[in-house]
Parts: sequence; structure tokens; C-alpha cells
Amino acid sequence: MLRRTKLPGLTIVFFLITGCILSPEAKLVKLYEGQVDPLMGKGPEEVIPLVTDQWKFKFLSKWAKVNPTPEMVLKRTHRSAPFSKKEAQKIFEENGYYDVMIYAKKGREGSTNMWDGEPDMVLTYHWHEIKYTDYVVVRMVFQDKKLHNYHFFHLKIGN
Repeated sequence: MLRRTKLPGLTIVFFLITGCILSPEAKLVKLYEGQVDPLMGKGPEEVIPLVTDQWKFKFLSKWAKVNPTPEMVLKRTHRSAPFSKKEAQKIFEENGYYDVMIYAKKGREGSTNMWDGEPDMVLTYHWHEIKYTDYVVVRMVFQDKKLHNYHFFHLKIGN
């Protein structure tokens, strides 16, 4: 009887412990967010040097528009840092001049092995290696030359 009651508890504890382990990129995102929060309302001349010079992010894309509609924002969204419908409505609800800038930083490279589903005639699986690269991407939205919103993304891009 005791074993039955302990097993669900141990399973929950296992998932809580393993769920709390953060990847290096996730730790970086938390660190970056902590440093960007105090810069809300500041101009690009204060924010961009932090991202490019100190954190070594590379420029990906930029667009600017006066009073953009959510539909226009969703059409112009970058595939690495997309806006959701809710974000587009909430972030761009006020009139103003908006600059959207996207920067990325290459993280670690790695590989994993996968097998091709079905075994062949001698019951061996066909394994192949998939290489990937982690990236941290930041999307910053400036409204009337002041940091209005930002969002960090962690991407894993493989071949």
C-alpha cells in the first residue's frame, strides 16, 4: 500500500526537479531580461549599444511605421521573432511612430541521433545524425523613440 502512494509523489518530485533545470540559452534569456527591464522607456541610443556591443548580438532586421495596424504588423513579422495576434493588437494599440528591431546571437552547436522509424530486414534501425545550432533572438519595439516592448526567443535550427 505504501509503494502505491509514494510512486506518484516521487514521479511529481522528479518532474519538478528536471523541469527546473535550465539550458544555457534559457539562463542567458533570464539574464538579458533582467538587464533590459530597467531600460523600458529609454531611447535606442541607450538600448542598442547594450545589445550589440556588450552582448554581441548581430542585426537581423528592422522596420518602421506610423500607426501600424495589427494586420500590417502580422504581415511584416519576422519568422525568427513573430508577433502573435494578441501581441500585435496590444503592443500597437496606441498611435505613434514604431521601430521594430530584431537582433540574434548564435549559441552552442550540437547534434542528436534519430532513427528512420521502420527497421530493415535484419531488424537494425537506420540512424542519422541531425546537427543544430541554438540562437537567442531579441525583438525590440520602440514607440516614439522609447523602448515600449521586447521579447526574447530561443531557437534551435537544424539541418
